[in-house]
Order: sequence, then C-alpha cells, then structure tokens
Amino acid sequence: MKTPNDTTTKTPRPAFWLRAIEHRKHELTREYRKGLGATAREGISDADYATTMATLEKMARNLGWDESQLGERGFGERPFGPRGFGHGPARGFGRGHRHPGMMRGHGPQRPSTDETPES
Repeated sequence: MKTPNDTTTKTPRPAFWLRAIEHRKHELTREYRKGLGATAREGISDADYATTMATLEKMARNLGWDESQLGERGFGERPFGPRGFGHGPARGFGRGHRHPGMMRGHGPQRPSTDETPES
C-alpha cells in the first residue's frame, strides 16, 4: 500500500519544487512588468505622451539632470551595510538605542527620580 509519504528514487525532492516555484514566480513577474507599459499608456494619445515626456525632461534639466546621468537611479551606495544600519537617528545598537520594553540603553524600565510612587 502506498501512502503520500512513500518516496522512490524518481520522486522529486522538495528542492526541485522550490526551484520550480521560484522559476514560475520570475516568469509571472516578467510577464507582469512587460504589460505595465501598455497598461500605463492606455487611453493616452501619442501626442499627449510625447508632450508629457518632454515636459518631464525639461523639469529634470531644470533640477540639474543631464544626459550623462542617464540610467543612474536611487541614492547611490549606502556606506555602512544594508538599509537601517549605520549613522542616523534611531539606528544601530548599543547604549542610547531603545528596544521594546526597555528605556535608555539595555536596562529594564525604571521610574525616573521625578516621579513619586503612588500610595
């Protein structure tokens, strides 16, 4: 009697199915991205689209963009690892950074000296 957990040497392993799922996700994403341009331009005439693009290019030039920057996007590399780490307010670990259930650093919450206990 075969049960669902019985396997043979020809049974694909979980890694096979995970790769197949990943591959299909990438295929669906590519198809979706290809359709975005057409969907975005639905109902917009070629003349209106050209006018809008020309206006956006002029605005970008007014803000300092030039043709040599074509293709650059984002804000460049971050100096200290992934987003959320490095310099800046509420970034990192150690003394002075709040964590859930704690005040000022790594100790438990303590009442301040200003507060008097209620009787």
